[in-house]
Amino acid sequence: MTAGNAGPLIEALIGGWHVSGVFRWTSGFPITIDNGFTWATNWNIEGDAEPNGPPPVASNPKNVVVNGVGGPDIFANPAAAEAAFRPEWPGESGARNNVIGDGMFNIDTGVSKDFSLGEQRRLEFS
Repeated sequence: MTAGNAGPLIEALIGGWHVSGVFRWTSGFPITIDNGFTWATNWNIEGDAEPNGPPPVASNPKNVVVNGVGGPDIFANPAAAEAAFRPEWPGESGARNNVIGDGMFNIDTGVSKDFSLGEQRRLEFS
């Protein structure tokens, strides 16, 4: 940005500014709920849990529940989340990717200023 017809002192103060930015907004990754340690299809291949109704909502990562027993939990109400699924029956393989985790929203900005130090030199602060 330049100051147009301003004098050299005003140009040095208000000219040479640059503003930049990066914006990022993503959806969350799909999460598959495992059925635990039951093998409905094969002794060596365990399946995924089968939903009983609508999938539970994952909590905000800033509000991850730590219950002191099993460690962090992505669901605000772990008991309700567990009740929302059932083990698959023999021959079923369960449902994949039925819970969507939290996405990400981020804005990064930058400001810099150029100073001219003669015809061949320049100083930049960022």
